Amino acid sequence: MSALALASRAAWGDNRSVTFLSAERGVFDAMLFGGQKSHLRALVSPWHTGTLWLYENAQADSLRSSKRHSPKISDFDATLFRTGIRDSLYKIWAAWLASELAICTNASGEYGACWTLVNAFLDGIDAASEAESRTALLRFLWRYLDLLGVRPNPDLCARCGGEMPPGGARYCPQENGFVCGTCGREDGGEEERFPLADESRAYLSAVSALPPKDSRRLALSAEAAGELRRCLFYLTERACGRKLKTLEGGIL
Repeated sequence: MSALALASRAAWGDNRSVTFLSAERGVFDAMLFGGQKSHLRALVSPWHTGTLWLYENAQADSLRSSKRHSPKISDFDATLFRTGIRDSLYKIWAAWLASELAICTNASGEYGACWTLVNAFLDGIDAASEAESRTALLRFLWRYLDLLGVRPNPDLCARCGGEMPPGGARYCPQENGFVCGTCGREDGGEEERFPLADESRAYLSAVSALPPKDSRRLALSAEAAGELRRCLFYLTERACGRKLKTLEGGIL
């Protein structure tokens, strides 16, 4: 099967437990046996995509919850190595965020769509500059929120239901949506936390409507990128129901 390695961590002995994503199985763990001299060690690394062969038996099926009884990796033919991700600390952390998001949401329950989205994002930042990767991450998070079914509509006020007029908007946690200036003018507290200028909201609207190849051409000012970063990081953790370790590092 085609699989993407999301994470790899030490297991007992000199073995490793690897978390994969596939369009058929979603997120799952498999054991990589062998020490540093194993030819699979270099192939089965985070963000490599390829063809995965597993060895499974009846005992493994009946004891799936145990790491020691996860399926065994028989072979892995890596076809995409994405070495460009490791050229930048920012791109490494962005890739880890994509991995953590897929793992903690179990591929959003939409295995095929998650497979396509995560692989496309990793392909994009592999070939992009660090500056391009920063806006690519914003687009990825906005699309992943849609995959989870919790993406708010940037074109309609979540409170009055009217079309969003010029003059900026604010994200309202109570409404789980954006509110217009009129509806948000008298509110304080949490609703003041994530104001979005017209440029920021228009960018989200455009990314929602345009195919990826067109949305990549959209310009975004540093001020708007900062607004969207704060808002989308909050929305992502809210959707996951917990803090994400990747975001706690402060690199992104």
